[in-house]
Formats: sequence, C-alpha cells, structure tokens
Amino acid sequence: MTTKLSLSDIEYWQKQWPKDEATETAFEMILTEDGDIETAFNELFKAKNGTIQYGNKSLWEVTLNVLRKEICNKNDSLKSEIKNLRKNPKETAIITGIIVIY
Repeated sequence: MTTKLSLSDIEYWQKQWPKDEATETAFEMILTEDGDIETAFNELFKAKNGTIQYGNKSLWEVTLNVLRKEICNKNDSLKSEIKNLRKNPKETAIITGIIVIY
C-alpha cells in the first residue's frame, strides 16, 4: 500500500500544522519523496534511529498496526490525547512528536 499526497494536499496540510522544526522536517521529507508518506516516514525514522529490522513487515506496517491497537483496542491513551487535541488544535506538536517517535 502506497500512501501518496498530491502537492495541493501537502500544501493544505502544511497550513494546518504548526510551524516548528519537527513539522517542517517531516513536510520537507514528504516533498523530497514526491508525496510518498511511507517512504518519507521510513527515511525520517532511519535518520533519527538508524536502520532496524522488522522481519517480513515494513516499518510503516508495524507502525500502523501499533497505532490501530492504540486507537481501537483497550488502550485509550492515544485516543484520549487526540480528543484533548481537538479541544486545543494549537497543541498539535504533541501528535507530531508521537508520530515521529513511532
């Protein structure tokens, strides 16, 4: 599965997120990878953490599975954070940090 954003999508989302270093770095990588979010995600992760092996699964697949478990299962910590961010959208840097960590 390739998740790719068009240039207009990227420009739209850049306006929605705060102008901080982590966000700008992420969008620069997405632009560098021609909107391919999975490749950009993998490159950002490698730059921060080095190369890690995940068996037959891609880092993107492992991350999506973890996020799905966090959001859909009994662990409500991420879901609670997202609900809190809806109340104060200026604090979206928290979600950026969560995404960068994962």
